[in-house]
Amino acid sequence: MHQLALCGDVVDCKNGPLFVNHHAWIENLLIKQSAHLTKRGTYYHLMYDMLGAGLLTEDTEAWNQLRCKHQSAFLSTQIKTLTTPLEQHCHMLTAEIQNADTHNLSETISILSVRLFHQALLGTDCPEEARELFQLIQVCNEETSKISHFHRPIKQRPRSKKTLARLHLILLKAAQKAKPQGILYPLAMQYQQNKITHQQFLAEMKNFFIAGTETTSNSLIWLITLLLNHPHYHDQVIAESGQDDSPIRSQCIAEALRLYPPIWCLLRRSQSQIDVGNYTIQANRPLIFCPYWLHRSEHYWPKPDQFNPSRFSKEQIQLRPKNAYIPFGIGPRICIGKQLALMVMEIICRELLQQLTLQSEKIIDTKARPLVTLQKNSDLIVSVTRR
Repeated sequence: MHQLALCGDVVDCKNGPLFVNHHAWIENLLIKQSAHLTKRGTYYHLMYDMLGAGLLTEDTEAWNQLRCKHQSAFLSTQIKTLTTPLEQHCHMLTAEIQNADTHNLSETISILSVRLFHQALLGTDCPEEARELFQLIQVCNEETSKISHFHRPIKQRPRSKKTLARLHLILLKAAQKAKPQGILYPLAMQYQQNKITHQQFLAEMKNFFIAGTETTSNSLIWLITLLLNHPHYHDQVIAESGQDDSPIRSQCIAEALRLYPPIWCLLRRSQSQIDVGNYTIQANRPLIFCPYWLHRSEHYWPKPDQFNPSRFSKEQIQLRPKNAYIPFGIGPRICIGKQLALMVMEIICRELLQQLTLQSEKIIDTKARPLVTLQKNSDLIVSVTRR
């Protein structure tokens, strides 16, 4: 894919996919003509087999019904009502982190994300299951990323079957304890009252819970890595860590999402013939949209590989096309949990840097591991001292 990105903004791989890396084409296809595209016939079928029928995996009318069902619960006004309880919860959890010469911050961030998303979605914490949930979600990611034809279908893989069985047991027990303040409390109530099957509950719950925790934790790990590698910005964020609304922290988060977008690759297939300018895309054509390379295009980002949060000042944002930055996707299928993910990132980042001094003796490796989400290739190991 790296070689394709070097070939141009739109690359036609004859007898293969159409690689799209231009903001105008992205707007045309993923916004204006999104109804002509489908996830069917792409590797999303692996995600469907792992997660079940939910907002992330469904398509066409089934997706539209799910979006309408859950949209109001994820409006920014609703998400803001969760701010204070999540802040208080994260403050308490971060206060439990002890001094250590070597600390696996990747694991800590992942477990914090699991517990905060569990709290946000079901209204309850999961202290005893959090570590196991983090491990199970990682297995789901790894298994879904095995796209070779040499691998057996997900439902026939022993590791996948064992992981899903345990994950389902934990989530079904959690549904019985759901509280009204949780975003998905109505879904849990439908299951408890036998208005939906346990398969339906699990599918929708996994789509929200796994996608939310996995993308948010990975983005946070990249953010802290970049801040530790750039002490100037790290110190600025710490100076504003006591503020609920910190411009530099928000800019650093946006820049981390630019360099390492959680949704790093979008796959679609054309359902019918589509005309984009003078170009015709035939029906049943695979399409690849790659935010990772779009975000590193010199057309939109001077010195694109550099970490430069000032790109997201109000003045700089106005100088580039809106659709050159799509870390949560774009169009009708933009991530429904975007506001929740950003809020959790803000909260965890603020609490970690406000309560802890994090240090690394050397520049931290930024090699990526492209699974379903874009993970850091190695754990983030730091020393921790409480402030």
